[in-house]
Parts: sequence; structure tokens; C-alpha cells
Amino acid sequence: DHTGPSEILFCWDGQADKSDKSHRGPKPPGYDEMIEPFKEASTWMYGIPHFRDEQNEADDAAASAASNLGPYDDVVVVSGDKDLHQLVNCRIDGTPVSYYCLNSKGFLTVESILQKWQVHHINQINIALAILGDPGDGIGGVKGWGPKRVKTLFDHVDPTWDWETTYDFVCGQLPPHLVDDFNRSLEATTLYTDIPLTVSPSPVTMVDPSEVSNSDLAEVFDQYLRSYNRVNGLTDQSDDFTSWLDRQNGQSPT
Repeated sequence: DHTGPSEILFCWDGQADKSDKSHRGPKPPGYDEMIEPFKEASTWMYGIPHFRDEQNEADDAAASAASNLGPYDDVVVVSGDKDLHQLVNCRIDGTPVSYYCLNSKGFLTVESILQKWQVHHINQINIALAILGDPGDGIGGVKGWGPKRVKTLFDHVDPTWDWETTYDFVCGQLPPHLVDDFNRSLEATTLYTDIPLTVSPSPVTMVDPSEVSNSDLAEVFDQYLRSYNRVNGLTDQSDDFTSWLDRQNGQSPT
């Protein structure tokens, strides 16, 4: 039953990129301004902890948390980032780790993930991703190599091979002038699981509704709205909490 997590942790990208992931560039304007109100509100209303380190990315922080924290009966990674498919059942201690996809709104099975990447084992995903690339993350991949070539390549990979043997085989199949591109992409797609985490997952503890007033909600809403409007070049007067609340109640703005 994944509907009631015992503990939760949000992980966020820092502004600075590590040298080996500098291809992703700086965060867009307004990144901090948009997430800070959400972090404050979710911590206040639900007690949710947030981890952010300026020198690390959210996927590495999530990988470190999913791989090392606990002990837990099971771990669920909630994301729309396909890099994090690599975390399914990643724990050395055997604790089940599953992936809930925010894009498809459901859990992905090991079989569906392996089929998507055309690989034999979860730990080979970074190899396939390094070949295919990811324009959204600025990962170039291997020029001219798409899903069909990846499938053909892994059709010749022995399922009993470990990661190192598979890597050596793939490098041997790539044109020599493309191996460096592959290795650069591989470095970018490999998750780090040794990020020092300064916060830990905590139980979700919703604030007592009797302690929440409309003025409290108005402050949270208006803070987020002001940030949203500034980031998007809109005026702060385009909406407010009272008119939003009236619309939810089916009333005309007061």
C-alpha cells in the first residue's frame, strides 16, 4: 500500500552544477523564487522536509537518499525524471525500491522499465541513456544512434554479463570517434549515491485545521502568486486568495 507513506523527503536541484554535469547549465530565472514559497508552505502544512545543496543535483540527492537512508520496509521514488529509473531495487540491503512516474501517474514495473530502455538489467540504463542522449538535460548522446541501434546492440549483450563487461562491449561496438561522446554522456547520466544529506525523511504531519485560518492560507497563496507573477512578467494584482476562494465556492469575486 503506497497511499500512505510513513516518511517523505523532497530533493531539489542546487544552482551550481558539478563540473562533470556542467552541460545542464544554470537554473532558469525565477527558479528559487518559485520553489521557496512551496517549500515553506509544505513544511508548515505537512511537516515535509526539503533537501537542497548548491553543489548537487536533485537526482543525485534522491539517489543517495533512496540507496542509503533507513532502514525501511520499502522505498518509493516519485519523479518524472527518467534518470531515476536506475534506482529501482538499487539498495544493497535488498529493501524494495519502486518508481512512481509523475508523467504516467502510476508505478512502473521492472519489466516495463527494461523494455523501455531495451536492456537486460536496471544498472545498464545509464549505458542506454548515454547512447540515446536527453536533449532536455543537455545530454548529447551518440550521434546517429537511436532506439533501434540500442536494441540491436543489447540483443548481442549476454544477460549474464556484469556492468563492466557490458560497458567494454558497447565501447567496442561504437565507432572509435564517438567513444568520447559516449563517455561524456555516461558521466552525466550516472547517479551519485554518496551525497551527504543534512536532512532525513520525516512523517507527514498535517497541521490541525483548527489552527489554520483564511488569513494563513491567504498569506501562502499570495506569496506564491506574487512569485509566479514576477517570474512570468505579470502584475501582482492579476488575482488574489479571496477571489480564488470565491471561485472555488462558486461565488462571484467579492
